[in-house]
Amino acid sequence: LMFAWSGNEGLIRSGLFQLPIGLLLIVSVTWLNRRGRLSIARWVLAALVAIDITVGIVLGQGTLLNLHLYFIVVAAVATVFFPPLLWRQAVLASAINIALFAWFELRGWEPHPAMLEMSPSDLYAFRTVMLTSCVVIVVVLMLFSEYSAARNELELQAMANTDSLTHLPNRRAFRARLARDLATSHRSGSLLTVVIIDIDFFKDVNDAHGHDAGDEVLRRLVTLVTARTRGSDLLFRTGGEEFMLLLPR
Repeated sequence: LMFAWSGNEGLIRSGLFQLPIGLLLIVSVTWLNRRGRLSIARWVLAALVAIDITVGIVLGQGTLLNLHLYFIVVAAVATVFFPPLLWRQAVLASAINIALFAWFELRGWEPHPAMLEMSPSDLYAFRTVMLTSCVVIVVVLMLFSEYSAARNELELQAMANTDSLTHLPNRRAFRARLARDLATSHRSGSLLTVVIIDIDFFKDVNDAHGHDAGDEVLRRLVTLVTARTRGSDLLFRTGGEEFMLLLPR
């Protein structure tokens, strides 16, 4: 839109060639992510961004507006969208983009003739926009990386404290909560009841009807118990067919 607003033939030409690449990037990376092809999605992202920058330089802008600075941005953020275990791929992606930046910086590329007709003030404005957007992209992606890392850590903690079948807190979570509730009970003098629940002859259910039936028994027990407890009560699965129920006050 900015290029169209400028009315400059060189910028419009650059935008028209870059636009379909940007749309292809969004569609392809989204499609690959939804199918779990994360490694391929990362490389498609890095490759299409580099192609988009190169097309903008070669088919319109040249190096007049410093568009090749975006190669440095891609090199920097490659460390964000490649996880630590794939550091070799991150280094390779960064090296490719640094090499592209160096090549265009040293060799230069002539822009479309219409670009040379831009006034000094317009050139300054567009260069400022390019530099500013580079900084904004880096800052936003770094902040997003920090947010994602914090969210992943919380999710891992939740998984470590949750039983995958019943989605109840597990033995580890029970021990931590029991210690906390006992301390509260001692301080305030309030009562704390611990109910131990064990399903008799549960092995017979699995042997006679299979483990899927046993899993359904566990889930139904959870439904029955939680329907008959207060909002402040907490149910935990601490073993195969063993549960603990904490009843504060």
